Amino acid sequence: MPGYIPATDYARPYYSGHLQNNHPDLIKILSHLNCDYFCHPGGRPPTMLALKRHAQALAILIRAHCISTSGGEINAQGSEQGEGLYENTDENHQIPLSSLMNHVKRYSDVAGPEFHCPFESYKPRDPSERPSKVRPYQTHHNLLMHANDCLEILDNEYGATGGFMSILPSGESDEAEEMKAARNSLVGQWLLFTQHLVGRMHELEINYAQSLDLLAGDAAVPLQVVGKTGPSKTTGRDIGFPQDRWVLANAGDDIFDLLHQRMDKEEDLAQETEAIWKAGGVSGERMWKKTQQSQDVSRGIVAIDVQTRYYRLKNAGKSTIFVVPGWEFHPSCSYTRIIEQRPTVVAVPAPQWPPRVSDWEAKARAKLEAAEELARDHNQLRDNMNEQLRAHNAFVSHLKKTTLLAKSYEAAFARDANDQIKRMTEELQQYRDKLTHLAEVLPQSYHHHLEMSP
Repeated sequence: MPGYIPATDYARPYYSGHLQNNHPDLIKILSHLNCDYFCHPGGRPPTMLALKRHAQALAILIRAHCISTSGGEINAQGSEQGEGLYENTDENHQIPLSSLMNHVKRYSDVAGPEFHCPFESYKPRDPSERPSKVRPYQTHHNLLMHANDCLEILDNEYGATGGFMSILPSGESDEAEEMKAARNSLVGQWLLFTQHLVGRMHELEINYAQSLDLLAGDAAVPLQVVGKTGPSKTTGRDIGFPQDRWVLANAGDDIFDLLHQRMDKEEDLAQETEAIWKAGGVSGERMWKKTQQSQDVSRGIVAIDVQTRYYRLKNAGKSTIFVVPGWEFHPSCSYTRIIEQRPTVVAVPAPQWPPRVSDWEAKARAKLEAAEELARDHNQLRDNMNEQLRAHNAFVSHLKKTTLLAKSYEAAFARDANDQIKRMTEELQQYRDKLTHLAEVLPQSYHHHLEMSP
């Protein structure tokens, strides 16, 4: 396969449209080209900026492990010293290089390389771009391989009914809608055209075989040819003019012998019947004669019924008719009988050419308009969602700030309250101790002034 790089110890096999179209003679030099930049799991092609950054990293790595032994002035101005990441704002450096994508999905020593599906797509780098399906593996070669795999599966599934060519509806009244839909598809038009072409070839093959039947043997024209029996020895006899209308074609020794064999069988059966009649006394003596072997044989005519085919040239009016005797068992007509009894195409629908591309354009235009409307709705919904998300994030941020402030107030209030309760408890205990001391010192008559609880 042109452009295919086999697997190495560090990378899987590599195959891309760029190598196939531009570098068929550089496969040996580029045998270690593949890396994960060309095998993105999401199908995203690399950009020129990414490739240059990759090359910069490889160059720095090689420089670190391979000390230069010769001097030289490289990059004297010092604009690119390899100390920072390579940057480039050129628009061409941001374009995805789809032609460099590796078409080999995985590789096995048993099954060989497995290629990516040509309908695999990836999301664009910028989410604000118009949504579109970018398919980096959709090359003509991959599309043909994919179509061939699909057709092989269909041919295997319909193997019991004749393969892929029998997938079309039969065209009956109950399948009229399906046949109409099939005529409006590329595969249906292809199959119909192939069936029409095969049917036409079948008819031409039958006509060709019939022409060979007419010319296979010697045509017997007894009194039509110029012969010495005519009055001027240059024309046929006048009495033979009816034979100009009938010409025996393909009447050679083979059919002559076959007809005589059938007549011999019929004659043997007639002889047995005549012998029975003679033994019964119902057959006259004049109906019998003796042969040279002194055998009595009956006289008469032997007749057999055979199928004969007649031919005439098209658009010739009442012209000469060619007669092929014994056509049903004629040895030279066996192939014609086979192809007529078992035609190449079982059922050929009536030829009807569908519109060229008008139906397809209408169908595709409707889908494109619907897709554009869905894309506009999607973009509008995405903008609304982003706006609501920003408002939600702002509200959540404000709520978090309020919650933190409330928690700080609550924590501060709880700490001051505990201190106040502790201080008041200590003061109350001091008052109790002082009252107890006064109760011990003062007489009993003063105790009611102290309002001591019992």
